[in-house]
Amino acid sequence: MSETEKNESPGSVEIVFPRPVKIGGVSYTAITMREPTVDDEIAVAAASKTGRDGENEARLIAMMCGLDFKDVVKLRSGVARLLRLRLMDFLLFPWGESAGTSSSSPASRDGAAPISAE
Repeated sequence: MSETEKNESPGSVEIVFPRPVKIGGVSYTAITMREPTVDDEIAVAAASKTGRDGENEARLIAMMCGLDFKDVVKLRSGVARLLRLRLMDFLLFPWGESAGTSSSSPASRDGAAPISAE
C-alpha cells in the first residue's frame, strides 16, 4: 500500500492527495472510495449515455466516492488516473492485501491450489 492511501474499513480505501484537489467547488486533501458491488456496476450501465468504458468508469468513480458525475468528468487527468487506479485495485484484486483465503474445498483451505489426481 502506498503512502498516499490507507485502509478506512473493509471495502473502502482513503486516497490522500499530494496537494488539495478541487472537485465541484470543494477542496479535498483526501477522499474515501468504497468497493463497488455488482449492483453498482448495473446501475452505472443503466445510467450510461454512451456505454463507453470511460464514461462508465467516471460514473463508477463518482458513485464510489460520493461525488457528482459532472464533477468527476471535469477532473484533471492525473487526479482521475489516481482514482481510476484505486478503482481498478478493487475490481482486479477484490480480496486486498490483508484478506485471508477461504474455500469450501478441503484441498485449497491452506491457500494452495487444488491438486488433481491423474
